[in-house]
Amino acid sequence: MEDQLEQLEDCLKRLILNFNTVRTEKERLSKQVILLKDQLHKQVTTAQMEHDELIRQHEQEKFHLQEIMQARIDDLIQDNKRFKSVLENSRADLQQLLQRLPVSQEEK
Repeated sequence: MEDQLEQLEDCLKRLILNFNTVRTEKERLSKQVILLKDQLHKQVTTAQMEHDELIRQHEQEKFHLQEIMQARIDDLIQDNKRFKSVLENSRADLQQLLQRLPVSQEEK
């Protein structure tokens, strides 16, 4: 009977030791989970800030490119107006020159 009690006591000691080991491991893992959650939160926050910054930069670049393109379009419109004016003046000059030419007999 005493032998059985000793075996039972040994089993109980092992069970307590295993329980304490598992409890310690659980506490360690719980702390690690908390640390990992904190790290994840920081990474998500950082990623969101970087994403927002990239969007802001993209919008600025897009706006800048729109301004450049609009300025180029305005320049081209002005060039077109100047060319039309030059062509109109040339047409008018050519008409004046044609009017000053003598009329040939064949055309009469």
